[in-house]
Amino acid sequence: MIDQSTLQNQITTISEQRPLINSITNFVTIDEVANITSFWGGLPSMSQDQKDIEERFRISDGCHLNMGFIDDKDIELFIEAGKAANNGDTPVAFDPVGAGGTSERTGAAREIGNEIDVSIICGNYGEITALVQDDANIRGVDVTGEHTDIEQTAVACANTMDSIVVATGETDIIADQTTAYKLSVGDSMLGSFVGTGCMLGITVNIFDAVAEDSLSAALGGTTAFGIAGEIATKEQDWQGPASYRTAFLDTVASLNPETFETIDVEGRIETVDVR
Repeated sequence: MIDQSTLQNQITTISEQRPLINSITNFVTIDEVANITSFWGGLPSMSQDQKDIEERFRISDGCHLNMGFIDDKDIELFIEAGKAANNGDTPVAFDPVGAGGTSERTGAAREIGNEIDVSIICGNYGEITALVQDDANIRGVDVTGEHTDIEQTAVACANTMDSIVVATGETDIIADQTTAYKLSVGDSMLGSFVGTGCMLGITVNIFDAVAEDSLSAALGGTTAFGIAGEIATKEQDWQGPASYRTAFLDTVASLNPETFETIDVEGRIETVDVR
């Protein structure tokens, strides 16, 4: 659990330390991922050059792996980068994009998750379900169907993958090996444009680079991300999904600790014991 003070401290520390985040992500959203890293206060590095991958990921402050585009060579690249990050005690955030959509993607996500130590797994309800069950509802990279037991599924995934889990959907769920947390933050407009999940994945990685532990990083990063979505809806000028995307990124760039002074952070988080 986190409170207002903890979240404010995380925001302050990111701006003071400017963590270097190395990301291997997809070409659809690479611009959004790089920009939001900078807007939070981090330093983005988007190189996929294998010549210095071991050194680059070992000495970085965060390792973000997004499975948007992937083939056999990419799987090896992900595992090599992840192991280098593990050797440097660098926190790894993994987004299993499209897991559950095809057996190939499900297998790749499980292989990557099993080969490296992942601090935070961040995916939608269907992708998280696919990591622990064979009946996930995914079409392309979008989640479909009902997920009435997502809290239990997220905890099961946290146990199977030995990781903190962020499951995104109508209500975002954070889980460790025993407990799920339901977050009442965000706005439906965040789901109106492509790339929101990719941006949340690197956001929790940035927070993990400065937080005391990965659970508080996942809670802090997801809460701040959702609050930014709310502020963009209410206070920014936008006309539709495209301009809302810009309004959201502008809001992230303008966030500071004072933004959260009137926000009941603890009141936005419900604890669900699923043991």
